[in-house]
Amino acid sequence: MRPLTPLWCGVALAIPGAAWAQVAPAQQDPEIVVTALRRETRLQDTPLAVTVVSGRALSAAGIRELTGIPLVPGLGFVDSGPSNTRLIVRGIQTVGEPTVGLYYDEVPVSGVVGPANDAGGNAPRLKLFDVERVEVLRGPQGTLFGSGSMGGTVRVLFRKPDDSWAARVEGEASWTEGGGFNHGINAMVNIPVASGIFAVRAVGYDDYHAGYIDNPVLGLTNFNSDHSYGGRLLARLTPTPDLTLDAAVQYQHGTGDRPIWYGEQGPYQAVNQVRLPSLDELTIYSLTARWDGPGFTGTATGSIAHRRYEVAISDPSYFFQSQQNNPATCARLRGGGNPCTPAMQSAFNDYVQDYVHGLLTGLQRSTTHTGELRFASTGAGWLQWTAGGFVSDRHAFDDNNQFKADPVTGEVLQPLIRQTERVIDDWLTQYAGYGELSATPVGWMTATVGLRYFDYRRKVGGNTVVPLDLINARASAYTMVSSNDSGWVFKGNIAVRPTADLMFYAQAEQGFRPGGVNQVIGLPAELGPYRSDSLWTYELGVKSSWLDHMATLNIALYRTDWHDMQVGGSTPAGPFQIISNAGAARITGVEVEATLRPARGLELSAAGSYTDAKLSEDQRNANIIATGRRGDRIPYVPRFAAGGSASYSWQAAPDVQAHLRLDVTHVGASASEFRPDNVFYRRLPAYTLVNLTADVDLKQGWSVGLFAANLFDEVAITASTANGVSAGRTLNTSARPRTLGVRIGKDF
Repeated sequence: MRPLTPLWCGVALAIPGAAWAQVAPAQQDPEIVVTALRRETRLQDTPLAVTVVSGRALSAAGIRELTGIPLVPGLGFVDSGPSNTRLIVRGIQTVGEPTVGLYYDEVPVSGVVGPANDAGGNAPRLKLFDVERVEVLRGPQGTLFGSGSMGGTVRVLFRKPDDSWAARVEGEASWTEGGGFNHGINAMVNIPVASGIFAVRAVGYDDYHAGYIDNPVLGLTNFNSDHSYGGRLLARLTPTPDLTLDAAVQYQHGTGDRPIWYGEQGPYQAVNQVRLPSLDELTIYSLTARWDGPGFTGTATGSIAHRRYEVAISDPSYFFQSQQNNPATCARLRGGGNPCTPAMQSAFNDYVQDYVHGLLTGLQRSTTHTGELRFASTGAGWLQWTAGGFVSDRHAFDDNNQFKADPVTGEVLQPLIRQTERVIDDWLTQYAGYGELSATPVGWMTATVGLRYFDYRRKVGGNTVVPLDLINARASAYTMVSSNDSGWVFKGNIAVRPTADLMFYAQAEQGFRPGGVNQVIGLPAELGPYRSDSLWTYELGVKSSWLDHMATLNIALYRTDWHDMQVGGSTPAGPFQIISNAGAARITGVEVEATLRPARGLELSAAGSYTDAKLSEDQRNANIIATGRRGDRIPYVPRFAAGGSASYSWQAAPDVQAHLRLDVTHVGASASEFRPDNVFYRRLPAYTLVNLTADVDLKQGWSVGLFAANLFDEVAITASTANGVSAGRTLNTSARPRTLGVRIGKDF
């Protein structure tokens, strides 16, 4: 641990990299209204495991990133940097389409497919400024939220335009231990153009985070800086009291170098021989219409999302160097299986050397159209219902290349020298119809049933344009492969409320995820398509409020049976990574959330989870090499995660409101692979993060705060991998080192 720097000049907008959600447990005020059931219900009356993080709590903790949201039991991340994040809920973690549904307002978003067919590995992370609340629904949400919600759903709900003049500006400055100076600015303005009829709300931000990783091979210090800017424009039209139209445009642009360091070199030291730049640009257009009819609400929403994603996949330099002076490789590629002569070996070494300094990169474009129409009952009748339909169409274009790089600077040479290229078109079209019905025959019991019909079509076409024999990439003509599936998912729930402040519920719900088609060109037919996978979760829960709502305690116990898992593996005859169906898993767990408000201005919170996520069958498939065996733990899922917070607010002077906050989060150990005897198995140690904030609200709308993130400078590893391309070297990503700073804001 490095000594504490006596420099209180600012903290970063967020700490990128917590593998399991950081900072404080969310507030569980029983009067909070949520829309987790696609209709409004009180949080403590909602019979499922849902956690709400208010915008006020996010602002108080200085959280501006999805991976930094306060600790939610069972929620975690495989965080390999700002553009490489996988959401995990209750241990449902694997490659392929997302296992957690991510919504920004009414818009479902996913990552881009990429060369590994892994849209779940790069969830878009819009900045969390001017947020109304974040809802985290734990457990499968297959009936109401559909595919990609087999583990749970995360909904980010932004503040909407309203009938008041308002504006806020926030500026932040910070210093990262062993790194550099960070700065950011956020701004919001709300304008009621026509009172009661039309209003607009505009949000903008610009964030810069200095790097903290050094690369002595390229002579670089603090090279992994990142810069993002963007905003959103929202407009609300209320032409009649029962009709509301919301239009929004959201945009975010981010660039930087991937924050990867090499475990063998020690913390924050990298030895990659080329730079690893990334560019991530997301634009979302959406329109939502809400009609408050007699006894029901109708909602129609449509969206178009464009994502431009250009990311350095890896530095293959060490892999190619391992092929030099390798008689077996030379014999296979130049000798027809016979040993190479010294002259042949020398010529082969020169040939390989030309590829040593090259950057494997994916140039990806994705456009997704979604539409949804639903109706939900309103009022307090004994029968409540929700019904709707959904359609989504996504087209992704993926241009995978290796470009030659300068061996001195590590920069890609200009003009571009393309050493290999593969292009892929990927289409995924989904249709669904769904409904839920809740009946309360007596005041103390509610029964709910739900179902969803899904139908998807997937097709993939592509070819290898520029071959490279060193990686078995052979030239090929454009080919097309397709797959499809349809079926039903179900839900049953019974909730019993003995008193107004105590509720028990039991639930069984199914989740599913679309299958797909592997993108490796020239695969045999049996290796192309892979099937949907699905699971059932059985859950018992209790929600309770105590001491006249001074305290809340919520507990959930669950078991998940996951069948026909989509797993990553490699082809027996080559190094290509593909997805297939193999094995099953059983996950059992318990989640606890508690909040106590013993005195005015004082709030104490705690949350924790135990997750036992293991394979219940071997991952055996004759067509691929998959490593998992019965009893192996699912990667990146710690058994224990817990956190607590204490916050206190008081009137320090007639015009001064003061706030103090302490957040502590502990994340248990996990691993990167199923099998401990896997040569690429890496252990992620447990870690504990501590954050402190101290703020004052002054007269005339001013606020000033000091805060410390990762106070004790923990090396918190959030992703760790090793593979053949890295020649077995350990590639780590971690939380930002200790960062100290100041925030100043002004309300107008």
